Amino acid sequence: MCRDASTGIRLLSFYAAVIFFFRRNVLTMEIIFALTVLTIRFILSAVTLAMFVRAVLSFFPIEEGAIHSFLALITEPFILPIRILFDKLNIATGIPLDIPFFVSYLLLTILTMFL
Repeated sequence: MCRDASTGIRLLSFYAAVIFFFRRNVLTMEIIFALTVLTIRFILSAVTLAMFVRAVLSFFPIEEGAIHSFLALITEPFILPIRILFDKLNIATGIPLDIPFFVSYLLLTILTMFL
């Protein structure tokens, strides 16, 4: 099969456009993935910081106000599943420390380190 030069050039330019398109999309997907990982890492770090502040504030005898409510609103969705699991398994029920809080803090810290 004989092709003239213009058909070959068109075919090469088509292949170059396809390669450029996929390469650009791969780079776009890499950027989107990197931004997603950074966003998740930022959220986990913010929740970990909020948990730390909540733990420090629990040592001071001040009445609960807007700050405590805000910190509980942010951190409790991460603590509640561990708390429910500990209640079902009867783990650390007689201990005066909030062990599920510390376990969830530890898990969030480890998860942030792996991202």
